[in-house]
This record gives sequence, structure tokens and C-alpha cells, in this order.
Amino acid sequence: MATVEGEAATDGGMSSESRRRLEKLDEQLHAKLIQSLRNPLVETTARRLKNYVTLIRLDRLITAPLALRTIKEHIEILEACKDRDGQRAEAALSVHFQAALHRILGMV
Repeated sequence: MATVEGEAATDGGMSSESRRRLEKLDEQLHAKLIQSLRNPLVETTARRLKNYVTLIRLDRLITAPLALRTIKEHIEILEACKDRDGQRAEAALSVHFQAALHRILGMV
């Protein structure tokens, strides 16, 4: 059975504790990345997108495979940043944005 942060996935979904922890980590990552840009327009846009995504997510089941895919995308971004590889970071962000859009629209 797949696990996320040591918690067993149930019926293709995730335990409520795993979901809560993942959402907290996801929110922290996005908040820190946005904050690091120090751009009020990006901050405002991100806040609006977060509200839209929250509404859309109310109707979606977060499964362990989808969560793991998202985590891998985030790790790719962070590793590129850690390596100070701007081109790789930009490419990883592009992949993440496209994949996130597909997830939000239920295309995966």
C-alpha cells in the first residue's frame, strides 16, 4: 500500500492526517517561493489562485499517487534552486504548473 509521510493511503485516497500534513507543506513551500520573489503583483495573483484552487479541490479526491507526483515536482524545483541552476528551475516550474493545471482540471 502506498504511503505519504508514513501514513497509509486508504481506498486510493489519503488518510485525513496525511492530507492535512501534505496541504500544510504545500502551502509553506508555495508561500516561501512567492515571498522570496518580493513582488506584490505575484503575491496578489497567488492569493487569488489559491482561493480558486481551494474551491476546485473541494470536489477532488487527493490520492496518494497524485500527492507523490506533486511532491516529486516540488523536489525537482527545490533541487534546481539548491544547485543554482536557473534553466533547470524554470523548466521544473513549467512542468509543475502544467501538471498542476491538469490535476486541477481533472485531466490526470
